[in-house]
Amino acid sequence: MPAGQGGAGRAIADSHRLRMGLAALAYGLLATHAAVADDLPSCLRRVVEQAPQEVLLAVRPGDEELLARLVYAEARSTGFADDPRVARGIAWGAMNRAR
Repeated sequence: MPAGQGGAGRAIADSHRLRMGLAALAYGLLATHAAVADDLPSCLRRVVEQAPQEVLLAVRPGDEELLARLVYAEARSTGFADDPRVARGIAWGAMNRAR
């Protein structure tokens, strides 16, 4: 590690490991779901007047579930939902934007 980058270099490496771990988790959740079910995941229910954000705040899904739902929905919208590279790319992009 170059001189003067000890703390910053470790923080970047830790951030990279965290992003890759979350991407692997999202991919694993998607792959597991695809392996055990042919149907779509159950949707979050809302009334017409409710905004999606309100539903999420009421349900409070865990970080993993929220990321998996986002990646699943985005991958389905591409028309290439069966390609794991699409899910990995979307998960990486979502985590990169969120940090």
